Amino acid sequence: MRPEALRNWNCQTEADHGERDYWPSTSMLEENHLLAKENADAQARRSGSTSPVTRFPFPSRSPLHGGR
Repeated sequence: MRPEALRNWNCQTEADHGERDYWPSTSMLEENHLLAKENADAQARRSGSTSPVTRFPFPSRSPLHGGR
């Protein structure tokens, strides 16, 4: 594992436990993703096209996939 990846993982864990106010928590990232998807769906409905397929950015952390 690269040192930067380990640092990012550690920062994310600390953010999830409220120890880093300036780093978005996993739940905040999930909420932002869902809001972006809702916006894309609404925009697609307004334009009359089909909604683009959006994927969850962190499938291992998704509540649908048994994440934290």
